[in-house]
Amino acid sequence: MKNEITSLVIRSKNGDSEAFGSLYELFAPEMYRYSLVMVKDEETAKDCVNEAALEAYKSIKLLRDTSAFKGWLFRILNACCKRNFTSNLKNSDMLRIDDEGVHTEVSSTEVDTELSMDMQRALSTLDDIERQIVMLSVVYDYTSREIADIVNINSSTVRTKLKRALTKCKDYMERGEKCEINQ
Repeated sequence: MKNEITSLVIRSKNGDSEAFGSLYELFAPEMYRYSLVMVKDEETAKDCVNEAALEAYKSIKLLRDTSAFKGWLFRILNACCKRNFTSNLKNSDMLRIDDEGVHTEVSSTEVDTELSMDMQRALSTLDDIERQIVMLSVVYDYTSREIADIVNINSSTVRTKLKRALTKCKDYMERGEKCEINQ
């Protein structure tokens, strides 16, 4: 699979739009899940994926190391998510926390994210960078070095933040707080 991806990246760098389309098909579901967790809105998540794909398509010739395509793509996606994060969370179908507690609405997308409601709730207690690091490490199996490249911080800082964030999630889950569903 890695050789196939490398081949598609090389062809894409040489202007083969069908090869880039194949890369998009391979990574779009993972990009969407990541984006959805980051921006907490289905439409904004889709916009982020499309924006990142377009940006990647336009700048793929600048990619120096073809084996680093996935990390490079997710750096672009991460930047798009950051730009779009200020979208209106009030209309989101995902988890929201306010001063009075948790209010959430269930949607089919939540099932698609492959995260339990309790885990989504635990993740929502983290700040943006902690949530990104946990998602990239735990869900997408990136190394601390790859995550450092994506979020633009030192890899030892990634490891420290990951440990702290996982401890926060674990503590939250151990308290046994359950989601309140408002329908």
